[in-house]
Amino acid sequence: MFDNMNDGMTPNQIKALAYLMTKKYGATQARAATFFNVSQSTVSQWVKEATYLIQIKQLQQELTYAEDKINQLRLSQ
Repeated sequence: MFDNMNDGMTPNQIKALAYLMTKKYGATQARAATFFNVSQSTVSQWVKEATYLIQIKQLQQELTYAEDKINQLRLSQ
């Protein structure tokens, strides 16, 4: 299903692929490690880093929303 998909990918794209393979599509970290030709612990680290990147992105969206609200409050005064 995922054969040869990682050719030419950036490190973050590879982490995202490993994250989706394991979290959404149910592949084990061992299976993902075989696919990427790395250790299971490397896949575990990639999944952890992808999780952090997702959380950072969500926080950035919340900060943008808060900044917009502050600017609206300033304009209404």
